[in-house]
Amino acid sequence: MGTSPRLPIGVDTGMPRRDHARHLAPGSTVILHTDGVTEHPDRPIDQTVARLAAHASLPLQELLKALADHHPGDGHDAMALLAVRTPPPRDAHHANDSGTHEADPAA
Repeated sequence: MGTSPRLPIGVDTGMPRRDHARHLAPGSTVILHTDGVTEHPDRPIDQTVARLAAHASLPLQELLKALADHHPGDGHDAMALLAVRTPPPRDAHHANDSGTHEADPAA
C-alpha cells in the first residue's frame, strides 16, 4: 500500500493504528498473512513472495491451498491466511437460461 512498516497487529494494543483505504479493481485479490507464509531464514523474502505470486491466477480456494502447501517454512512457524477477491469485471459475467447474469465460476 506504499506505507512504512508499522508494529504488527496485536503487539501493542494501546498503540494507535492508522486506517488505510485503497480502490481495488474488479478481479483484484488481497491476501493477509502471517510471516510463516513468506519468511524463511535462508531465502530472501522477495524471492519467496515472487514464487508464491505465481499462483495468483488460481481460483481463490485453490490459491489459498497453494500458498499453504508451497510456503517456504519448515513447519515450525505458524501460518494464517485470509484472502478476498473482488467480483470480476461485468464482461466476465454470462447470461444463464433465465436471462439473468451470474458470475462465471471459472473467472
